[in-house]
Amino acid sequence: MTTACCCLIAGCGKNADTQQKSAGQGNARDQYSGGAFQSSIERLQKSAEQGDAQAQVTIGGLYLMGKGVAQSDAKGFEWIQKAAKQGNADAQCFMGMLYASGKGGVARSDANAFEWFQKAAQAGDAEAQYRLAAMYANGVYVAKDYAKATELLKKAAAQGQEDAKKLMDEARSAAGVGDNRGEKDEMDIATLQKAAEGGDAKAQFNLGFIYATGKGVPKSDAKAAEWIEKAAQQGHVEAQCIIGNMYYGGQGVPQNFSKSFEWFQKAAQAGDASAQFSLGGMYLMGAGVEKNEAKGREWMQKAADQGDEHAKQLLRALE
Repeated sequence: MTTACCCLIAGCGKNADTQQKSAGQGNARDQYSGGAFQSSIERLQKSAEQGDAQAQVTIGGLYLMGKGVAQSDAKGFEWIQKAAKQGNADAQCFMGMLYASGKGGVARSDANAFEWFQKAAQAGDAEAQYRLAAMYANGVYVAKDYAKATELLKKAAAQGQEDAKKLMDEARSAAGVGDNRGEKDEMDIATLQKAAEGGDAKAQFNLGFIYATGKGVPKSDAKAAEWIEKAAQQGHVEAQCIIGNMYYGGQGVPQNFSKSFEWFQKAAQAGDASAQFSLGGMYLMGAGVEKNEAKGREWMQKAADQGDEHAKQLLRALE
């Protein structure tokens, strides 16, 4: 199991439009359309200073991007942390991602990432549930717990989290994983290994999944990355997205933003909405590629057109 091909800079989980806001704030679309952008920023800043949690996480994201304000990791983190401490699930998930990636001016910390993902997951945030499941499946900071990971994946998938839904489908088709077939699992994995070695892309992807979870084999992020990348090289789109994420986070492979960008680009061009979102984020951040806001918006829009809620939320904030 790997972490999702998703948010690089935006909030996670519930769409901002569905969360409770103060009467003065309005929704993100109201904030960024129809008026002077700078005036909108000032109103947003005022709402944040008055304690509005959603305004705090939004202004924090803008500081991290340097959109409408001078870029500042310190201020971005400060505002997002304020919102997270108020119980805002978007901010809590955002905090988890910052600590998981070491972005936003903070040192990478699996312990802090787990803490914030757990808080957001308990509040019902689907993205946090998915990312927490990945930590349990991979034994990151906590003891590996496949049952807990599956439980969280199911919760995230039930809320429509696309990466969780895909992984649940793949898990069901991965040569007996989760079928409780006891001794037959060993034979199934051997059969899957043979198919993967024979060049079957789906078998390669599923074998990578098994190595990532350690279900039936010793867990190995390196072997997971190896097999998932083999599938990606054959054009398996989900594998391309996931190996892009593994290179982005340095999971099983040395961290390499350029390779991450390359794989996200392939998957995005094949129409994968999660990869389109991630590619847009890399253009906006200038990670692995020269910063290009126009291209970032373009790929975010492609993801939004396919229904990606995170992309929609970020595009509203960029208006």
